[in-house]
This record gives sequence, structure tokens and C-alpha cells, in this order.
Amino acid sequence: MANIRQIKSGNWNVQVRIAGKPARSQTFHSRESAEIWAKNIESTLNFRHPEILEAGMTYCEQVLAGKASREQTEFRFNRLAALHAGFESCGAASLSGHSSFVQQFDYP
Repeated sequence: MANIRQIKSGNWNVQVRIAGKPARSQTFHSRESAEIWAKNIESTLNFRHPEILEAGMTYCEQVLAGKASREQTEFRFNRLAALHAGFESCGAASLSGHSSFVQQFDYP
């Protein structure tokens, strides 16, 4: 969620904090610019890859309806979408040597 406040210099400072994501902060000359930036950052931090998730759920509904593998396949598509969002939020270059991040997406 974004917190926008006016600082002593007359500029506007924005802080965006979302649980589980690094906090982001930026200062602007106008409140309008600050609000636009905040909305953009919030949508980026809350991003889940809709194409992967939508395609997977459509497949589960149409092809796997009534089959035992549907629940596990839905779980996998949800994890894939979350993993993709996690990689984008921390940057691919910073992932080397961070196997604990990838391990949290192991299947039950």
C-alpha cells in the first residue's frame, strides 16, 4: 500500500510497502506524479503472470474436469505463476546462489 506525504521542502514522498516485498520509496515535485508512480509500483509488486495462470486454469476446467489430476495440476500452475512473479520482483541477476528462494516452491 502506498503512503504519500508532503515533506518540508514542498516535495512529495511516496513509500510503497507490500508484505513479503522490499519497500520502495521515491520523491516527486507534484502529488500527481507521486500518485502515478505509486500505482505503477503497486501493480508491479502485486503482479502475477495472468497468461500462465489463465491458461492453466482453463486447461484444468476444460480438459481435467472430473479427473484426479486436476487438483495437483491447479496447484502447479499457481506455483508457477507465483514463482514467475518472484523472479521478476528480485531480478534474475540476483538469483544465483539463492536456492532457498526456489526451494519454497517445492511441491508437497
